[in-house]
Amino acid sequence: MVVAKDLTLKGREANNATVVNISYGGIFRMEGKASIMGNKGGGGVSNSGTLTMQGGTISGNSSGGVSNRGTFTMQGGTISGNTASYGGGVSNSGTFTMSNGTISGNSGGGVYVYGEEYSRGTFTMEGGTISGNSGGGVYVSASVL
Repeated sequence: MVVAKDLTLKGREANNATVVNISYGGIFRMEGKASIMGNKGGGGVSNSGTLTMQGGTISGNSSGGVSNRGTFTMQGGTISGNTASYGGGVSNSGTFTMSNGTISGNSGGGVYVYGEEYSRGTFTMEGGTISGNSGGGVYVSASVL
């Protein structure tokens, strides 16, 4: 398990990879003022494992904030200022539970829930705020991509 607390992980110009890549079985937790930001060629977080966001910020990534194919639990923090064709904030084909936090100001929408060949995305919102995203707040696709 990796715990990122009160630190900044920053991408760079023309970086085609994500800043944080969590593979199957991996566990990553953001706490406090942790920040994943500024990746001008790739995304913020690619998750196929377990991501827990208890605080911090994911912002300014040009290929989306979070691409989730695993389990993502958002208990606080902010996902903002990210861009993508769909789901600028969170693109989800895994399991995403939001109980607190804010998803706002993303281009391409706040949350995009979709299915893949072997999985269907689920999104449960029990609290928090989704607002001010260009492209809408939550988009659910019924088709398998």
